Parts: sequence; C-alpha cells; structure tokens
Amino acid sequence: MSPRPSGGGPSASLPIQFLQWSVGLVVLIAAVRTFFHSAHTLVTAPTSHHAHFLPLLSLAEIVAAILFLIPSMSRIGSYLLLVVFGVALIFHLLNGDWEVGTLVIYIAAVIVVRTSSGGF
Repeated sequence: MSPRPSGGGPSASLPIQFLQWSVGLVVLIAAVRTFFHSAHTLVTAPTSHHAHFLPLLSLAEIVAAILFLIPSMSRIGSYLLLVVFGVALIFHLLNGDWEVGTLVIYIAAVIVVRTSSGGF
C-alpha cells in the first residue's frame, strides 16, 4: 500500500511529515537566530549593505516556515520558502559565497514535500 499524498495533513505519510517538520523547524530556528543577529547588526553597524536586507529576508523566512508547518497553509508556505531560498541563493552567489549546499538541500526537501501532496 503506497502512502497517501497530503500537504502535511493527517493523511500524509510519516516520512513526508517528518521531512516537513524537520525542515520547517530547522529553518524556523535558523531564521529566528539570523533575524535577531541581523537586527542587532542593523543597530550597531548600519553601514553594511546587508544591514537592511538580511532582517527583511529572515523575517520573510520566519513567516514562510511557520506557514509551511501549518497543514492548511503548507502549500503557501512551501512557495514562500522556495522564493526566500531562491533569493538567498542568488544573494550568496552574487557575494562570492559558494557554500550554498544547505540551501540546495532545503529547496529539494521543500519540493519533495510539495510534490508529495499532489504536485505544485
């Protein structure tokens, strides 16, 4: 018997639910930490070009991760996460930071959760 597709609701397969909650919580915790760190940097050293961008992006990531964890909102949350991850990926690459493996894994995980619930 194959698992029933779902957006993280009660009928989602256990491995997909685990993936959704693992990614959602890890991203949420990282985004909260990034938000507070970047907000502190904004207050103490607002000359950096990251100073205004990073708090806004991390705030969007927090909202997206929360929506991703709410079964009735997981579709919207997954789309928002993909947008945030895409922007972050581009930002890293434009700044010469090639260490984007974690972002790529997050993108893949969100796509797996999204497609397991009946597609995009």
